[in-house]
Amino acid sequence: MGKAQARKRERREQREASAERTYWHGGPAGLAPGSRLLSPAVTGHTSIPAPELAALAPFDVGRRNRVYFTVDRQMARGHAAAAGIRAGRGALYRVRPDGDVEHDPDFPPGISWCARSALILAVDELDVTMTDQQLSQALNRYNTWDNGSPMYDDAGRVQLSPQMRGLGIRQHTLDALFPAWADYGAVVTELARRFPDRP
Repeated sequence: MGKAQARKRERREQREASAERTYWHGGPAGLAPGSRLLSPAVTGHTSIPAPELAALAPFDVGRRNRVYFTVDRQMARGHAAAAGIRAGRGALYRVRPDGDVEHDPDFPPGISWCARSALILAVDELDVTMTDQQLSQALNRYNTWDNGSPMYDDAGRVQLSPQMRGLGIRQHTLDALFPAWADYGAVVTELARRFPDRP
């Protein structure tokens, strides 16, 4: 089998697997079933979070010519709640991607995908709201440090980054300083305040 045929077969298998998954998208309220999610490159709207949310989702930039969706309903609810903070109301949508689906490399395999557009099948929840801790958990539970190690454990404890280890910071220090699912920006700010002389 040639390379072109192999790629074609791979795309077909991805589409078939994709059709069996339930995908969720969290965003501003106001879209109806039958509407299409379009990328920021088409709409002109940005997916970068508002400044007050940047710490909660520090890597939420994405490709401007893609829309993103997940099989993790709670993660999508987090994005809906964040959209509600930015836009007044956030909604959880069940969607079906259009065309080829690509894995989102910012997350472990099997969690998040993207495509050029997606069809809204249903509005599953309107006015999604969360506490700060719930929002941090929903948006940050899959985040990793530069070396691929998790930022949080399953209980939400902030984990040591390679840089923190290099500064001599210990896990028990993090456990004493930060509650479960502590905001990433608050962690960075507090550590900089407590260890100002360390590079």
